[in-house]
Amino acid sequence: GADGGVTGAPVPSGADGGSGADGGIGSGVGVDVCTGSAVSCEPPFGASRPPRDTRIAASTVSSATVSIAYFAFWFINGPPKNYGVKNMEKIALVTGSSRGIGRAIALRLARGGYSLCINCVERIDLARELAEQINSAGGRAMAYWADVSDAGQVAEMLAEIKRGLGSVSLLVNNAGIAGQMLFQDITQEQWRRYMGVNLDGAFNCCQAVLPDMLHEKSGCIVNISSIWGLRGASCEVAYSCTKAALVGLTRSLAMELAPSGIRVNCVCPGVIDTDMLSVLPAETLGALAQQTPLGRLGTPEDIAGAVAYFASEEAGFVTGQILCVDGAFIV
Repeated sequence: GADGGVTGAPVPSGADGGSGADGGIGSGVGVDVCTGSAVSCEPPFGASRPPRDTRIAASTVSSATVSIAYFAFWFINGPPKNYGVKNMEKIALVTGSSRGIGRAIALRLARGGYSLCINCVERIDLARELAEQINSAGGRAMAYWADVSDAGQVAEMLAEIKRGLGSVSLLVNNAGIAGQMLFQDITQEQWRRYMGVNLDGAFNCCQAVLPDMLHEKSGCIVNISSIWGLRGASCEVAYSCTKAALVGLTRSLAMELAPSGIRVNCVCPGVIDTDMLSVLPAETLGALAQQTPLGRLGTPEDIAGAVAYFASEEAGFVTGQILCVDGAFIV
């Protein structure tokens, strides 16, 4: 289950570090990653949006049929230009990137020459600080407040990115929420919120960036799932369901977009040493590290490295893949 078998104590929600990294609109009781204190994480349904100026800174077919369809697509549209993003400017949208894993991903991509949109739904101050850090180092970055579960807000965000930076060539779907509770205690609102942010958010962002990628026959999408999306976790049913769905989305979308030269891959973090783990007792952290065969907890930079690989030309022939970055935690 979610406790990873450690003295019966559950691993805190979002301990895999994936999603939840932007903070949470989670449910139940969570952890304030700034103060380290326990806080209520009930989703702020009906919460008002910040003003605009504060947001900116089923059938089965044979393989022969599939082959014929691919050939026909290429014959009409021409073969894909490449399997990376070299035909487009290096412009990345990393959702939920004001802190945690998302922040590490943004910094790694900036070092690799990407212009960045730092997206968040809570800590716009941290998003702006990160954008300023990247800009002061000679890069290009903007911060934008948007709830990815809202397709309208995502469309507005993409339009602003296009005006300020250009067309997105790399999408990293990192935003998400996490929380622990018994399955029978999950309310309809909480269930919909999990699905809305963790799954619909990826759906909305993929649909928003694809027109330009399809036009260029180039681009890359990286989804951040979780080891709990592959194995499941007790008391984290909603979270695990959404993360499992991201795995299915990755594999299916990769097949659909391959003829257009667009690659889709997925990273599944293990237990990652983020602020969310800072409130755990030292003995619990030690037990988690001992249970990880590599003998340590993962870092946000470990996940960022995996994303950078998928985004690189070295991964130009890699698509539809699920990469666990977990120190062999679930092998």
